[in-house]
Amino acid sequence: PDDLPRDGQIAGELRQVLETYIVEPKVFIAYHRMAFAADNDLRITLDTRIRSRMKNVNLVLDGTETPLVSAPEVLLEVKLAGPYPCWLSSILTSLHVYPDSFSKYGSIYISYVKNLYRNYVLENESAPAGEASVCLRPF
Repeated sequence: PDDLPRDGQIAGELRQVLETYIVEPKVFIAYHRMAFAADNDLRITLDTRIRSRMKNVNLVLDGTETPLVSAPEVLLEVKLAGPYPCWLSSILTSLHVYPDSFSKYGSIYISYVKNLYRNYVLENESAPAGEASVCLRPF
């Protein structure tokens, strides 16, 4: 909190979260990124080898990351301050690249919950009906 800027909406929101909640790292997300900037209004990034780990999430510690299977082979992010320039729209259209939504953290969390459920079902598949219960909650 001492390193946060003193003014601005985002700094205020971060300060409020840090004062209200116990915040600690839960997921380490890594990927290889190539970044390109055409100007201040346009940034294009290409992310590959998206992976995560939920143990040894400290940046200093080594750990074994799990590849994010649901991730595309290459994740293209186009960030613009305004509308797409015609030259970029033409290139993306000719390559059949269209807007879509993808969240690295969201996909990791969904995989985590599915794995919890899968393990729960495997552990309880022989239990008599009505004797098993489960409570899934965030990390």
